[in-house]
Amino acid sequence: MHIFGTTAALNPYHADENLKSVLVEGDLEVREESFFGGATDYAKHAADGTLTLYGTARYYDGIELMAKDFKAPASNAATEVNRGMGVAWRFDNNSQESIYTQVRIPGKWVSTEDINIVLIWDSPTLSKGCDWEIRYLFRAIDEDMTETTPDGTIGDGAGEYEISSATANGLVHSTFTIPADAFGSTDKKLLIQVYRDADAGNGDDTLENNAYLHAMMVRGTANKLGGDIA
Repeated sequence: MHIFGTTAALNPYHADENLKSVLVEGDLEVREESFFGGATDYAKHAADGTLTLYGTARYYDGIELMAKDFKAPASNAATEVNRGMGVAWRFDNNSQESIYTQVRIPGKWVSTEDINIVLIWDSPTLSKGCDWEIRYLFRAIDEDMTETTPDGTIGDGAGEYEISSATANGLVHSTFTIPADAFGSTDKKLLIQVYRDADAGNGDDTLENNAYLHAMMVRGTANKLGGDIA
C-alpha cells in the first residue's frame, strides 16, 4: 500500500488505478486534503474539514412552497381556493393573473448551475396548453428590496406553454429553468412571480378553463452539506 501526497501538477493526486481497494482496520487520520471518488466526480475534504462535492457527486436540493407560502398582488391576483383535500390558487380563464413568493438561497447551492422552478398544478381540461410565465429577481446584500422590474422572464416566448394532464384534474409538474448566468455567488434572495397569460387574445393558452396551482419547487444544485461558517 502506498500513500500519496498532493503535487503541484495534479490536484487531486490519484493513486495507481490498478490498486482496486484498501482496507483500513482502525482509525484513519488525514491532516491535509483527501479525495474520494474518480478523476472528475469525487468528494473532497479540505484540511479544515470542509466537504465539497464535484461532478456527479453534487445533488439537487429543493425548497417546496405550498399555497400558504404565496401572496396575492394588489390587482389581477389569482384566488386562493379549496381544492380536493388541500388548497390551491385558481388562475381564471380569459385573464392575466399572478401571485408572488420569495425564498432564501441556501449557501450550499452552486451559483454556476441552473435553478429549476417546478410548478405543481392541474386543470379540468385535458391535454391543452396553459401559458405559465415565471418572472424572477435576485437580490444580494444592500440591493433594493422594493424593485419591481424582474431580472428575467421564463415561458413568455411565442409558442411556449405547458400541457395539462390527459386526465381531468390530473397532476402536472412543469419545469422552468433560470440560467446559471442570472445567478450570482453573492445573491441571498430569489423573488418569484407566477403569472398566467390566459387573455383571450393570446393564442398560446388554449386551456379554456381554470388552472389550479397547488405548490412550487425551487431546486438548485448543492455541492456542500451547508453554507460555510465565516
